[in-house]
Amino acid sequence: MQGKPQNRRLLMSLLLLLCLLLPSCRGLGSGVGSLGEELAEPLLEGGEAALETPLQALVILTNGLTVQRETVTHLLPTPGSFLSVEQHCHAIYLTEAALQEGRGYQGIDLVGQLVDRQMEDGSFGFPEETVLAALTLENVGASYDREAVLRLLIGCQRPDGGFCTEQNAPVDLALTGSALSLLSCFPEDTRATTMMSRALEYLRTTVSPKTDEQGETLPVFYGMTADCKALSHLICGLVDAGETVDADPWKPIWEALMDCRSGEGFAVLAGGAVDADATARALLAVDAAGQGQSFWNAVIQRGGVVSLTFLQGETPLYQSSRLALSEGDTVGSLTSRFCAENDIEIELFMQELYSVNGLRNQGMDTWQCAIDDQPAELDTPLASGASVVWKYD
Repeated sequence: MQGKPQNRRLLMSLLLLLCLLLPSCRGLGSGVGSLGEELAEPLLEGGEAALETPLQALVILTNGLTVQRETVTHLLPTPGSFLSVEQHCHAIYLTEAALQEGRGYQGIDLVGQLVDRQMEDGSFGFPEETVLAALTLENVGASYDREAVLRLLIGCQRPDGGFCTEQNAPVDLALTGSALSLLSCFPEDTRATTMMSRALEYLRTTVSPKTDEQGETLPVFYGMTADCKALSHLICGLVDAGETVDADPWKPIWEALMDCRSGEGFAVLAGGAVDADATARALLAVDAAGQGQSFWNAVIQRGGVVSLTFLQGETPLYQSSRLALSEGDTVGSLTSRFCAENDIEIELFMQELYSVNGLRNQGMDTWQCAIDDQPAELDTPLASGASVVWKYD
């Protein structure tokens, strides 16, 4: 009982940042609408000093509010500190959401360090960590072994369409939701779209009304743990997959999340005590429903983004689905920035891309660029949503 007042004070501190006068990092947008404001209102007491994790600060920024730069600095890791994969990813998201640079914040290359955590089998640890790491790297435009991650995901999908953490294990709802968010990054990959369709069909079947032998209606996800974290990831994944979560057939999932709500925030499970982490995760789901895309897939995309791919023939060499678009960007500036950030050596000669990691123009084999299948040059300006492809053949 003694921990409740302290926990309440922590919760009440999460979103009291509108009136801060010191230099700050601004949020991503206009907030999540009336529901998000209603949920946040009881938390508007306390101060930033009570914030304990990057995820809690992300909630502030997601709701369009502000966080002081000093607070961001305090929440981010110091050189030499150990982070779990989840903490590592949250730290990167916080730097990006706070309009900082995740590749060199406080002298730490958070993005490069995360890339280096990918193991020989393509994983970043457990399946849920692997999906979150890949989602993070997609959103910051980093190059990693995407093929290996997709192969691992194929192995994690059960015959019924749900995703599990190990072979023959029960469906993991949080992993299934996160997988949907990641798979939505690859709309042109038939493997990804097939996995997504199977997962959605599994969820439709799972949330459909069922009755027991006595004719009583069974709860959503009967027999599985649908805690606030799992429900949040499911809602974010469904939104990223293009679904509307407050309407049939997904309304029961939304209602299950709302059942975890109390007057001061959200509990891990319906009827439990208010929890700071559960509240943060729930508000991210509410934001996803309001924005039409989850925060996990929108740190950069709420600004301008483009995709960039290098092909040798039809074989992908390097690629990124989401690269932040700066004002005045051209094919040349985007290409140079991506290659510099990913240690890819290029040579530019006479307004042409002459070499990429030693693959040089020679004879009929040259590097040619196209934007949305139309020929382009190094000085061609870029617009949000463009697909830039360099092809060598």
